[in-house]
Amino acid sequence: MRILIVIGTFLILYKFITNFIKYLQTKKYLKIYLDWIKEPNWEIYQHKSLVVKLILEAGVQETFVPNSQPLGFGQVANSEIPVLHNFGINNSNIIGLTVVKFKDAIGVYKRGFLNAFNPIYWIEFFVFLPKNLLKYIGIQSENSFVKFLQVIYWIASITYIFFKPEIELYLRNMIGKG
Repeated sequence: MRILIVIGTFLILYKFITNFIKYLQTKKYLKIYLDWIKEPNWEIYQHKSLVVKLILEAGVQETFVPNSQPLGFGQVANSEIPVLHNFGINNSNIIGLTVVKFKDAIGVYKRGFLNAFNPIYWIEFFVFLPKNLLKYIGIQSENSFVKFLQVIYWIASITYIFFKPEIELYLRNMIGKG
Protein backbone atom coordinates (compact mmCIF):
# COMPACT_ATOMS: atom_id res chain seq x y z
CA MET A 1 0.00 0.00 0.00
CA ARG A 2 2.88 2.32 0.82
CA ILE A 3 4.35 1.86 -2.65
CA LEU A 4 1.03 2.94 -4.23
CA ILE A 5 1.06 6.13 -2.16
CA VAL A 6 4.65 6.87 -3.22
CA ILE A 7 3.88 6.19 -6.90
CA GLY A 8 0.66 8.25 -6.72
CA THR A 9 2.46 11.16 -5.07
CA PHE A 10 5.23 10.98 -7.66
CA LEU A 11 2.71 11.01 -10.55
CA ILE A 12 0.83 13.99 -9.10
CA LEU A 13 4.03 15.97 -8.46
CA TYR A 14 5.48 15.08 -11.87
CA LYS A 15 2.33 16.21 -13.68
CA PHE A 16 2.12 19.40 -11.65
CA ILE A 17 5.80 20.36 -11.93
CA THR A 18 6.26 19.59 -15.64
CA ASN A 19 3.09 21.41 -16.68
CA PHE A 20 3.75 24.35 -14.36
CA ILE A 21 7.29 24.80 -15.68
CA LYS A 22 6.08 24.62 -19.30
CA TYR A 23 3.29 27.07 -18.43
CA LEU A 24 5.80 29.57 -17.04
CA GLN A 25 8.19 29.08 -19.98
CA THR A 26 5.41 29.61 -22.52
CA LYS A 27 4.26 32.79 -20.75
CA LYS A 28 7.87 34.03 -20.66
CA TYR A 29 8.38 33.42 -24.38
CA LEU A 30 5.04 35.05 -25.20
CA LYS A 31 6.26 38.19 -23.41
CA ILE A 32 9.55 38.05 -25.33
CA TYR A 33 7.57 37.62 -28.56
CA LEU A 34 5.23 40.53 -27.79
CA ASP A 35 8.28 42.71 -27.04
CA TRP A 36 9.81 41.59 -30.35
CA ILE A 37 6.66 42.68 -32.21
CA LYS A 38 7.18 46.21 -30.83
CA GLU A 39 10.94 46.22 -31.48
CA PRO A 40 12.09 43.47 -33.86
CA ASN A 41 15.62 42.12 -33.33
CA TRP A 42 17.63 39.04 -34.20
CA GLU A 43 17.56 37.60 -30.67
CA ILE A 44 14.07 36.16 -31.23
CA TYR A 45 15.61 33.38 -33.33
CA GLN A 46 17.52 32.08 -30.29
CA HIS A 47 14.18 30.99 -28.87
CA LYS A 48 12.53 29.62 -32.00
CA SER A 49 13.24 25.90 -31.51
CA LEU A 50 12.14 25.91 -27.86
CA VAL A 51 9.00 27.93 -28.62
CA VAL A 52 7.97 25.59 -31.43
CA LYS A 53 8.67 22.58 -29.21
CA LEU A 54 6.64 23.99 -26.29
CA ILE A 55 3.66 24.79 -28.49
CA LEU A 56 3.68 21.45 -30.33
CA GLU A 57 4.15 19.48 -27.08
CA ALA A 58 1.01 21.16 -25.78
CA GLY A 59 -0.82 19.45 -28.64
CA VAL A 60 -1.48 22.70 -30.47
CA GLN A 61 -1.69 21.95 -34.18
CA GLU A 62 0.32 23.74 -36.82
CA THR A 63 -1.69 26.22 -38.88
CA PHE A 64 -1.03 27.30 -42.45
CA VAL A 65 -1.50 30.79 -43.85
CA PRO A 66 -2.22 31.26 -47.56
CA ASN A 67 0.51 33.20 -49.35
CA SER A 68 0.70 34.69 -52.85
CA GLN A 69 3.83 36.15 -54.40
CA PRO A 70 4.08 37.81 -57.82
CA LEU A 71 6.69 36.19 -60.04
CA GLY A 72 6.47 38.70 -62.87
CA PHE A 73 4.96 38.51 -66.35
CA GLY A 74 1.50 38.09 -64.81
CA GLN A 75 2.51 34.94 -62.89
CA VAL A 76 1.66 34.44 -59.21
CA ALA A 77 2.97 31.70 -56.91
CA ASN A 78 0.40 30.51 -54.38
CA SER A 79 1.44 28.52 -51.33
CA GLU A 80 0.66 27.92 -47.69
CA ILE A 81 3.11 29.02 -45.00
CA PRO A 82 3.33 27.06 -41.72
CA VAL A 83 2.88 29.53 -38.87
CA LEU A 84 5.06 27.96 -36.17
CA HIS A 85 7.94 27.16 -38.47
CA ASN A 86 7.97 30.79 -39.58
CA PHE A 87 8.22 32.05 -36.02
CA GLY A 88 9.99 35.39 -36.08
CA ILE A 89 8.77 36.42 -39.53
CA ASN A 90 7.32 39.92 -39.47
CA ASN A 91 4.05 39.15 -41.26
CA SER A 92 0.79 40.31 -39.66
CA ASN A 93 -1.04 37.05 -40.45
CA ILE A 94 1.74 34.95 -38.94
CA ILE A 95 2.16 37.22 -35.90
CA GLY A 96 -1.56 37.12 -35.06
CA LEU A 97 -1.80 33.34 -35.35
CA THR A 98 1.45 32.84 -33.42
CA VAL A 99 0.01 34.80 -30.48
CA VAL A 100 -3.10 32.59 -30.65
CA LYS A 101 -0.86 29.48 -30.59
CA PHE A 102 0.95 30.82 -27.51
CA LYS A 103 -2.35 31.50 -25.72
CA ASP A 104 -3.65 28.05 -26.63
CA ALA A 105 -0.50 26.35 -25.28
CA ILE A 106 -0.64 28.41 -22.08
CA GLY A 107 -4.20 27.18 -21.55
CA VAL A 108 -3.19 23.56 -22.15
CA TYR A 109 -0.34 23.74 -19.63
CA LYS A 110 -2.50 25.56 -17.07
CA ARG A 111 -5.16 22.87 -17.36
CA GLY A 112 -2.39 20.27 -17.04
CA PHE A 113 -1.00 21.52 -13.74
CA LEU A 114 -4.48 22.08 -12.31
CA ASN A 115 -5.50 18.54 -13.33
CA ALA A 116 -2.67 17.18 -11.19
CA PHE A 117 -5.02 17.66 -8.21
CA ASN A 118 -8.26 16.77 -9.99
CA PRO A 119 -9.55 13.32 -8.94
CA ILE A 120 -11.81 13.07 -12.02
CA TYR A 121 -8.76 13.48 -14.27
CA TRP A 122 -6.94 10.61 -12.52
CA ILE A 123 -9.99 8.33 -12.60
CA GLU A 124 -10.32 8.90 -16.36
CA PHE A 125 -6.56 8.46 -16.77
CA PHE A 126 -6.59 5.00 -15.18
CA VAL A 127 -9.88 3.91 -16.77
CA PHE A 128 -8.36 4.68 -20.19
CA LEU A 129 -4.76 3.72 -19.29
CA PRO A 130 -3.91 1.71 -22.45
CA LYS A 131 -5.27 4.48 -24.68
CA ASN A 132 -3.30 7.12 -22.73
CA LEU A 133 -0.06 5.13 -22.83
CA LEU A 134 -0.34 4.39 -26.54
CA LYS A 135 -1.21 8.02 -27.26
CA TYR A 136 1.93 9.04 -25.34
CA ILE A 137 4.12 6.92 -27.62
CA GLY A 138 2.39 8.33 -30.70
CA ILE A 139 -0.25 5.77 -31.65
CA GLN A 140 -3.60 7.34 -32.57
CA SER A 141 -6.39 6.57 -30.10
CA GLU A 142 -8.92 6.08 -32.92
CA ASN A 143 -6.96 3.02 -34.06
CA SER A 144 -8.87 -0.31 -33.85
CA PHE A 145 -5.88 -1.93 -32.13
CA VAL A 146 -5.99 0.69 -29.36
CA LYS A 147 -9.71 0.13 -28.88
CA PHE A 148 -9.16 -3.64 -28.74
CA LEU A 149 -6.44 -3.24 -26.08
CA GLN A 150 -8.71 -0.91 -24.12
CA VAL A 151 -11.50 -3.52 -24.03
CA ILE A 152 -9.04 -6.26 -22.99
CA TYR A 153 -7.78 -3.95 -20.20
CA TRP A 154 -11.34 -3.36 -18.97
CA ILE A 155 -12.15 -7.08 -19.01
CA ALA A 156 -8.92 -7.95 -17.19
CA SER A 157 -9.49 -5.19 -14.61
CA ILE A 158 -13.08 -6.24 -13.90
CA THR A 159 -12.06 -9.89 -13.72
CA TYR A 160 -9.28 -9.04 -11.25
CA ILE A 161 -11.63 -6.95 -9.08
CA PHE A 162 -14.23 -9.71 -8.81
CA PHE A 163 -11.86 -12.70 -8.63
CA LYS A 164 -8.85 -11.22 -6.82
CA PRO A 165 -8.51 -13.93 -4.12
CA GLU A 166 -8.81 -16.76 -6.64
CA ILE A 167 -6.33 -15.14 -9.05
CA GLU A 168 -3.79 -14.51 -6.29
CA LEU A 169 -4.15 -18.10 -5.02
CA TYR A 170 -3.72 -19.43 -8.56
CA LEU A 171 -0.60 -17.28 -9.11
CA ARG A 172 0.90 -18.39 -5.77
CA ASN A 173 0.33 -22.04 -6.73
CA MET A 174 1.89 -21.46 -10.16
CA ILE A 175 4.96 -19.76 -8.69
CA GLY A 176 5.29 -22.38 -5.96
CA LYS A 177 5.20 -25.22 -8.51
CA GLY A 178 7.64 -23.44 -10.92
